[in-house]
Amino acid sequence: MNIVILTHAFPPMKGGFSSYTYEVARNWILAGEEVQVATTVPPNEAAGFEAQVEARIVYLENKSHTVLENLSVFIKFLKIAFKAKAEVILLPVWLPYSIFMVLFSYLTFNKIPYVIGCHGADILGMYPNSSHPVHPIVKFLGRLALRRAAALFAVSNYTAEKVRELGVEKHKIKVFPNGVDYHKFRRLKVRKAELLNRYHVQHHDAAILLTVSQFNQRKGIDTAINIVRDLKEAGHNIIYLIIGSGEAEADMIGLIEKYDLKDRVFILKGIDDETLIQFYNISDVFLLLSRQASDVNVEGFGIVFLEANACGLPVVAGNSGGIPDAVADGKSGFLVDPLDTQQIREKIIYLLQHPAEAKQMGEYGRKRVETNYNWPKITQDMLVHLNGIVKKT
Repeated sequence: MNIVILTHAFPPMKGGFSSYTYEVARNWILAGEEVQVATTVPPNEAAGFEAQVEARIVYLENKSHTVLENLSVFIKFLKIAFKAKAEVILLPVWLPYSIFMVLFSYLTFNKIPYVIGCHGADILGMYPNSSHPVHPIVKFLGRLALRRAAALFAVSNYTAEKVRELGVEKHKIKVFPNGVDYHKFRRLKVRKAELLNRYHVQHHDAAILLTVSQFNQRKGIDTAINIVRDLKEAGHNIIYLIIGSGEAEADMIGLIEKYDLKDRVFILKGIDDETLIQFYNISDVFLLLSRQASDVNVEGFGIVFLEANACGLPVVAGNSGGIPDAVADGKSGFLVDPLDTQQIREKIIYLLQHPAEAKQMGEYGRKRVETNYNWPKITQDMLVHLNGIVKKT
């Protein structure tokens, strides 16, 4: 099948959209499909593409990202699509190019079907009265593009429902979750003391709570720090490791200093994937208390929960957005009200005091990732659906 992808998010750019696009494209290419990726992200040797993937990437320059510049990119993309004899077009996220697909679909009488990836906050931003700083006409065209698409690939049932609320026919919406490379994220034997010493982390005998996240209001890290204070005051020997970066870092540091937790809460930045996997393996509980921080600030799925599970780590997760798809409540971890500090404390203490059950949850999570949340399976399921669309065209 000839598939052409247009994206503004692709490695070496970081982020969820970039990872999603790369994994989908990579796995389709490795499965033998004819795939072309047109991206506005400048090439970089640091991306480390496999040769067969790199050969399918076309760079389209976009300096200003204005509507006119985006239109120019889209026109160049169409030339690539026609040259490749595209049977289907994938837009991994609706902004910024799906607004041009509306006219294209009319002019070509839907001869080349297109599919749009739907994630979470991106879809909430299309609502007419949303606070997303996009012109109302762009939002309108985006909604129209969703309705005219051959299919919408939602990453969670939550996102699928939000797409349906925008007037999309239910039969067009298909849920394909995010995945994890479970060969990469796996159980390892790690020298715990050596790793902690490298990052100047004290109390090697303490239980470890771990968060991996961008530092923003939605992630509930402030609540987690408050809970660590409560647990410390109650006599629990724990440390809390927070891996990531973001605009909320100053507020986090303020809370750590306010509660005198500098020897219990550690912010770790610039951690590469290899080291991240080691931290997953030495931790006792993965903690991320995501909440809906605004009308457009919500977790669409929560891939870090799967990463933690793939390393055999049980999770405590904020029950918001698409997270219930990523966490099997009571099996791979616990879903909690992200604002109910008593409930959160109880679940953390339960896992720490029942290590055998915590291990069992981590093992269940690992098997769940291997079975249902791996990219080869997910992308193969996507291909089956796309083949059905192409046959109907």
